Amino acid sequence: RALELDGLVVSLGRRGKVVPLPSASDAWEVYSLRATLEAMGIRLAIDRGGDPLLAELEELVEDMRHAGAAVDHARASALDVRFHEAICRASGHERLLRAWVGMSSQIRLFSRRVIDTQYRDMGPIAVRHAALIAVIRAGDPEAAEHAIREHIGSVAKQVMAVLTEMGLRQTLL
Repeated sequence: RALELDGLVVSLGRRGKVVPLPSASDAWEVYSLRATLEAMGIRLAIDRGGDPLLAELEELVEDMRHAGAAVDHARASALDVRFHEAICRASGHERLLRAWVGMSSQIRLFSRRVIDTQYRDMGPIAVRHAALIAVIRAGDPEAAEHAIREHIGSVAKQVMAVLTEMGLRQTLL
């Protein structure tokens, strides 16, 4: 039932349930909401002082490097989600975190799709996240907000392009 509420499963009545292919529109909604939540989260985390957050994020990036070296897509995807959740948690804003966690199954779905399709070379995953750590360390909330929006937005464009192409192929079949 929870998966149905998230739009990840569709009931066909007596014929059962199916997992629909997410659309480019679905991706836009998830990524745009996610970017807004994380932009606010990163600002608040910086305002609260980021030392504990930085240590946690650095450890996650190191784990991403190992996952990349092992070409472990599932692990890299899980670490990506944990990285972004840590930022939201560090904001100290309980409702923001609940909203982010509430959409985490959709975030996980897209994260896995991105890593499986876009990152044959896994090196950029750790590098892209290390850049976010640098901007948090600099302590400029405005720059950090811009960086997280760019980070999420660039991936959103790739996912939406892939999903648009997949949707066009399905209509042609």
